[in-house]
Amino acid sequence: MIRMKSEEIQKILAQKPFYLVFDINDTLIHGKKDQITVRPGISNLIKLYSYGFKICLWSSAMSHNVSRYVNIITEHLKKSNTEEQPIPDNFFEKILSRGDTIAAPYARGNAFDTIKPLGLHFPDLSRTVLIDDSDKSAKDENQNLILLPAYHGYSKD
Repeated sequence: MIRMKSEEIQKILAQKPFYLVFDINDTLIHGKKDQITVRPGISNLIKLYSYGFKICLWSSAMSHNVSRYVNIITEHLKKSNTEEQPIPDNFFEKILSRGDTIAAPYARGNAFDTIKPLGLHFPDLSRTVLIDDSDKSAKDENQNLILLPAYHGYSKD
């Protein structure tokens, strides 16, 4: 694992914004309807934000579902916040949903497969990373993908 000092991170981020784009479903949360669990360690987003990273969320879900997921994530962050500053209303730089994706041309019978085209929503791909549980989400932009194991709602995930 690469470890950087806070000063080094601040120096990098002072040049231009650096966007960390997190997939929601099965990356940060798991579940449906009222049975949603939040991935352990999600409170690390607060530390990333405090360093100056622009935290963004993206899901292939419909916008009304994404709003509900964002509320669950935000409430969890507020409860777990140990920083001196409260979680600001603009904590998430961008929140993108299904309408911001494009249909995956390689869908194997699943009309819901989508691609998250970073280049359409972020000005500098050299300063943008997608953190997702599926490599299909970043077709043609895999150099910008950090692939995480899917979160299935268990504490060991």
